[in-house]
Amino acid sequence: MTYLFKIFGAIFTVISCWGYTAFKSFELKEKKDNMQSLILGLESFENGIRITSKETFPLFKDCFDRYKLFEIKEKIVPGNNSFLDKDKQTLTEFLSGIGQSDRQGECERIRAYKEIFKKRYTEISEEYKNKSKIWQTVGISLGITVALLLI
Repeated sequence: MTYLFKIFGAIFTVISCWGYTAFKSFELKEKKDNMQSLILGLESFENGIRITSKETFPLFKDCFDRYKLFEIKEKIVPGNNSFLDKDKQTLTEFLSGIGQSDRQGECERIRAYKEIFKKRYTEISEEYKNKSKIWQTVGISLGITVALLLI
């Protein structure tokens, strides 16, 4: 009976360690997907500025509502867990300047930030590809090691 509890504990330990690391890699994947959504939203925002005569803030809201990346009240703020801290700072700089120039200047500004975010997307994709495998392998290895020590 004692071995049954030890085996159950060992299995639980392995699953817990693997689950934690899988959760960490899922968080990074979510940030990567949010960055891709941001780029798509910026493209539609740029096209909207070029085509329509709509005000900047309502247009921004229309372009980004489906992605749920921002909290839009009196001003536009990045969502709490939507982006990495490094990206939030760049995004806040971008958001603070929305609507302060003419259409041509706004489009150029959006294109410049879109390029920055495309580079970050590439970096995050590579980081996700590398780290998710490492995290899950470390999680399984740590779980098995602790499980063997318990038995």
